[in-house]
Amino acid sequence: MGTRIEAVATSVPCGSGVLELLIPPLRRTRRKGALALADEAAKTCLERAGCDAAEVELLINVGVFRDKNLGEPALASLIQEDIGANPGHPPGSGHGTFSFDLANGGCGIINAWQLIDRFVRSGILQLGMIVASDADPAPGKTRGFSYPAAGGAMLLKPGKEGEGFRAFHFENFPEFEYMKEARVDWQPRRTPLPVGWGGQNLLSIKEAPGYLAACVECAEIALKNFLYREQLSLQDIDLVIASQDPPEFPDVLEQHLGLPGDHIARVGESFEGALTAALIAGIEAALRSGRFRKARRILFVTVSAGIAVGLCIYEQAGTQ
Repeated sequence: MGTRIEAVATSVPCGSGVLELLIPPLRRTRRKGALALADEAAKTCLERAGCDAAEVELLINVGVFRDKNLGEPALASLIQEDIGANPGHPPGSGHGTFSFDLANGGCGIINAWQLIDRFVRSGILQLGMIVASDADPAPGKTRGFSYPAAGGAMLLKPGKEGEGFRAFHFENFPEFEYMKEARVDWQPRRTPLPVGWGGQNLLSIKEAPGYLAACVECAEIALKNFLYREQLSLQDIDLVIASQDPPEFPDVLEQHLGLPGDHIARVGESFEGALTAALIAGIEAALRSGRFRKARRILFVTVSAGIAVGLCIYEQAGTQ
């Protein structure tokens, strides 16, 4: 028994079109942060699957960049409450919903898949949800923040024999750790209030030249090791869904691997450069085009600062 993708959904800030550009003040009132984007995607995902939030037994949030750089409480617990996934103690013998945050950049979603897959295979989990969202914590004040505001959610259930996640693989390349760094620092400011000094936490992101090339190099090495271990080749892969950060990563990876143009999923413009919601957006785009259902074996490739690489193979039963 494997773990099957039951439904996916994505979300982007509303009011991000022509009207917002013509009337700038609307940008502040209509902006959606990471929490709102995750809530919206989660609710839409439940609707598409025809499930009630109370059925979710495990909820994992893999988002990294949050409203006002929130650290506690866990964003997963806030999302759980917002969507009504058993926010209180389960009545009688009913089950509750366990939720937590898992932060590993663009590779976090594959970590979450692996965790839920283990619970499903053990027979103790029937419905798991993963949510992902990132948004500029303090628009206009952060430095180097280039990710689009985007959210995603997906539901996972037990699948048929020969269906679901087949294998996972992770590799770290610490020699490139210096190439991308995100940090939050306290910036004091003088206030006119009697309390004297105030301040706020500000995020800064720095990326060294050559980061894209290093990401592709590391992904190629990890992929070669992964396919060798699984006794597979690129010819056995029908569809590739990859990280969107750096934004050029899918295209350059495609060129280096020599993949046919129809073998890599393309996301919509709103998700180009997305961090944690990228793979969900890729799945949704492939579902809309019909390519996801036609693929027998799907390869997921993620890269993140570190440099870390996460790989996963997903198989579908009954496809041609």
